[in-house]
Amino acid sequence: MLSVHEESREGKASGLGAVGGAVIGGLLGNQIGGGTGKKIATVGGAVAGGMAGNEIEKRQKSHRVWVVRVKLDDGRVQSFVRESDPQFSVGEVLRVRDGQFQRQL
Repeated sequence: MLSVHEESREGKASGLGAVGGAVIGGLLGNQIGGGTGKKIATVGGAVAGGMAGNEIEKRQKSHRVWVVRVKLDDGRVQSFVRESDPQFSVGEVLRVRDGQFQRQL
């Protein structure tokens, strides 16, 4: 094995954060001004709130992964992503079969 390191991966947004953010942003924007300015503030608040809500949802769903880089017998280097710590050491000889690691005894 060449290396193993931990990374944070951004989660996927479902759209609920964007919808919730848009509603809250629209309500807050509606509190500003009057007439045409109020309409513009409401729309602007909804757009900004939707974007913020989407980003917040992705950050809340972020997760840790471990990236394992191995050198294959044919000389190619390949990376594998794991959801849990594989608990291997750099330099350890592994067998990769169907994307799964096995310690080489």
